[in-house]
Amino acid sequence: MSVSILVGGGLTKPIYKKLTTTSTTDVYTATQKQERVVSAQVVNDTAGAIVCKLIYTDTANATDVIYWEQSVGANAATTVDFPIRLLTGHKIKATASGANALTVSIVRGVIAGRNISGGTMGVNA
Repeated sequence: MSVSILVGGGLTKPIYKKLTTTSTTDVYTATQKQERVVSAQVVNDTAGAIVCKLIYTDTANATDVIYWEQSVGANAATTVDFPIRLLTGHKIKATASGANALTVSIVRGVIAGRNISGGTMGVNA
């Protein structure tokens, strides 16, 4: 008998993307079967507030969902809790109200699977 149990994986190197336009920009596309986004950080390095949207895309349904939207103050940063599971091809996108103002970083982790063999399930009568 074999039982699959999900165990925590490690965090990976953050992904950084400067938003150079006001158009929706792909920040990250999942390349592994199961990944999780832990958080995002949005940094505004300009003298004025900029509105940012973080968008999750399930490519199987081609559906964009606004996960977070907020104004980021001048010369400020904000951290966004983003506990979401991604499958291969799912995307995190971002939109900014001003070009060349925001940098978005995504902290992610890989969900590791492990097979445990042996043992019994249930109660023997």
